[in-house]
Amino acid sequence: MTEENIRKMVEKYEIKDNRDGRIRAYHVKTDEEKKQIGEHKAEILAYLKREEEKKKEEYLRKTSFFESIPGVKEIRKAREEWRDYQFEFQRAFERGTGRYPDSPSIDAAGIKKLEEQYPEAVFALDMEYKKGSANYELAGIAEKAYNALCNGETWEAVKKQYDKDNDEFVLRHVWD
Repeated sequence: MTEENIRKMVEKYEIKDNRDGRIRAYHVKTDEEKKQIGEHKAEILAYLKREEEKKKEEYLRKTSFFESIPGVKEIRKAREEWRDYQFEFQRAFERGTGRYPDSPSIDAAGIKKLEEQYPEAVFALDMEYKKGSANYELAGIAEKAYNALCNGETWEAVKKQYDKDNDEFVLRHVWD
């Protein structure tokens, strides 16, 4: 069976790998369809494995490109360190033990300086955060910008498009 036929079969029957040598198939209506799927099970499992590898490679490519944006690692690390410090400080304050955490290596002013130094990283991290928004449309706009950044487009062009899409969203929903 050709790769194209396997792909069509996987899409039609929504075939999934159970990761234990078995597969799940939905929308199978006749015994003949079930038999055909069973006969090509090894090919289907191989196809699903190849597709998973492709997705994993794409994910790794995107994340490595995203992490290579200047300032992303530094700002992310600084924000995490400051957030952890604030959390531990608040816990110590609420317990009343007087055992406060050591001051972090960077404070809010230092983070602000980093953000001023790397505006492209600030925008990229904002898109990474906003793509998990509860509003699906706003999350989609942020996901589009995130993917554009991961594909190597300039951050200024991506920001311009993001702002345009965001403004259109606001105009569509001004009376909601």
